[in-house]
Amino acid sequence: MHAPLPLDWSPPPDRWEELIHRLKQVTPRVMDNPHAEPDVPEWRRRSVRKAAVALIFVQEDSPKLILTKRSDALPFAGQWCFPGGKEEAEDDGLPSTARRESYEEIGLDPDHMLHLGSMGQYYTHTGFCIYPELFVLDPKAAWRTSSEVSEIALVPLAELANTDRYELFWRSNDRANYRFKYGEMIISGPTISMCIHLLHRLTG
Repeated sequence: MHAPLPLDWSPPPDRWEELIHRLKQVTPRVMDNPHAEPDVPEWRRRSVRKAAVALIFVQEDSPKLILTKRSDALPFAGQWCFPGGKEEAEDDGLPSTARRESYEEIGLDPDHMLHLGSMGQYYTHTGFCIYPELFVLDPKAAWRTSSEVSEIALVPLAELANTDRYELFWRSNDRANYRFKYGEMIISGPTISMCIHLLHRLTG
């Protein structure tokens, strides 16, 4: 058990060019659990399955991130997350996994996704090692919902960095998890963990 990671980042860049520069400076590393809960034990880390998620930045009036809402047909229905899924044998590395899943889930042309780098590894208690891959989206790109995704949202990076939107949800006297609220949206679990690490990496 450890204390939650402080939400003490600086404001992220609001200029597109500066954001791209900082994203390119991100180097892969193992990301700690930012919540107040036990770390994933070493024995579980040795037997995980690899998965990748796509953190896709969109240039509009301000930088935004694509989030998807899982459909009722899937486990964890209704949860907000990044496009992504398990690594498959035909994938040419984890960035390829993230591109393939983004096409399957929201119809993004892989050629419209420019890969800038990886944040590293995030281990979960459910037996996965998630690799968050960083992309910027071509302005010509289009997306759509699918049987796996019921809704797509663009979340401004500035709102994601607003610490007033975060709360620690206490599940017991000694266990708490961060949640982020934006309108009707609640982001939690590994997704908000990766968001927290992203903001620290962009501004730290």
